[in-house]
Amino acid sequence: MRIRRGISTTAVIAVVVVVVIIAVGAVLLIPSTSSPTKPTSTSTTSVDPDATIYQAALKEGSVVVYGSPTAAQFANITAAFNAKYPGIAVQYTSLQPPQAVPQVQSELSAQGHSADILLQAATTVYTLEPAGNVVSAYVSSYANEFPKAVLDPLNQSTPIIELAFGWAYNTKMITPANVPTTMAQVANPQFKGEIVMNDPTTGTAFTQYWASLSGVVGNATVNTFLQNLKSATSPVIVSTTTSCMGDVASGAYAICLAGYVHEAAPDIQSGAPMKFLNITGLPLMLTPSNAALIKNAQHPNAAKLLVDFMASPAGQTAWGNIDVRIPVSQTVTAKWSLTSAIKTFYPGAGLQVYFPTPKVATTAAAWGASFAFLKS
Repeated sequence: MRIRRGISTTAVIAVVVVVVIIAVGAVLLIPSTSSPTKPTSTSTTSVDPDATIYQAALKEGSVVVYGSPTAAQFANITAAFNAKYPGIAVQYTSLQPPQAVPQVQSELSAQGHSADILLQAATTVYTLEPAGNVVSAYVSSYANEFPKAVLDPLNQSTPIIELAFGWAYNTKMITPANVPTTMAQVANPQFKGEIVMNDPTTGTAFTQYWASLSGVVGNATVNTFLQNLKSATSPVIVSTTTSCMGDVASGAYAICLAGYVHEAAPDIQSGAPMKFLNITGLPLMLTPSNAALIKNAQHPNAAKLLVDFMASPAGQTAWGNIDVRIPVSQTVTAKWSLTSAIKTFYPGAGLQVYFPTPKVATTAAAWGASFAFLKS
């Protein structure tokens, strides 16, 4: 064997191998100073949770809605929905509860199906849910982000927008010195023939308004007020919600008991002499407008997709940008919210109370009968 300077070739090779192993190990152990490698999996935030149902909805091709918002207002929702989910025709018919409910029930009876979605105030939807023959339970997962107070206690429908109720007056017919600030001051002979109110006997929204108010301020307080109102002012009873606010805006009557804030808003914005009364102890009564799937829907996947969209941040933003509609979500950024609507149209509004309870909704007919004296 050849020997160079006392070290064998085999020994040299062994040393080199050891050095290489040590060097590689050191490199592997040294922490990397470069940016960590990003996960290769796709982020869940970029995945539409309704992607699968959208494909099923495309096969259905359309969705039919009966709702209380105007056709012009809902056209904005349709446009936003189709921008995200093209290929699904939205057939919308604007119907108020007195027309919508009989039509749905008649169609279910005659042909076994009706519209796919009913978008109406909870005061209407809650009365239909316990029967089990009109509403098919469906609550959008997006509702998990909504305030608990606005959710359907029967867990069958999805809240979409908010409806606020108030008492309004004509500022030209009532001088600042005579603006009532208590319920007793409203039930005053000085307003005889000058008060208009929505029909409280029908069992619908304004029956449940007074019934729910009884639960807040006391049944005796409400009954005494309505009895005194009847004897002192002989209020005029109207059947449609828009006419109550419209009559005050036009000067036909001095006071409206009660009406929707969103129905008064356009008149106030256009300069009508109308404001809301700030009555001591009177809460701001709120009810959601809910989207309910109707039994035997012909387009169930498209219906669920549209309900999900309206409850999603994109849909809630679209609702909030309609003049004037209030989304139930308190986290989206839009032109209108409950806070901005109160600040603009009803400054000084009282404690916010949501209604109805399921009990009030299911006993609405009995409550309506108890208010019949107002029409006698």
